[in-house]
Amino acid sequence: MIWRYLIEGPWIVFVAYWTAGALKTRRTVSKESSGSRYGTLFLEIIGFVLLFSHVGKVGFLDHRVVPEQNL
Repeated sequence: MIWRYLIEGPWIVFVAYWTAGALKTRRTVSKESSGSRYGTLFLEIIGFVLLFSHVGKVGFLDHRVVPEQNL
């Protein structure tokens, strides 16, 4: 029974803190431009591809961060 409180307690505190923080935030004054947003997304996709595929087998990128799974 104590494990339940140890697991649920931090989540309840987190939700309460997040809700209180959300109520105190102000409206967004300026937005990120679409070009900037898509540029960042493009770089994230390139990084993901280099980390988790066979495309980046160049130099130090040849060493796998996550071992390959043979299913």
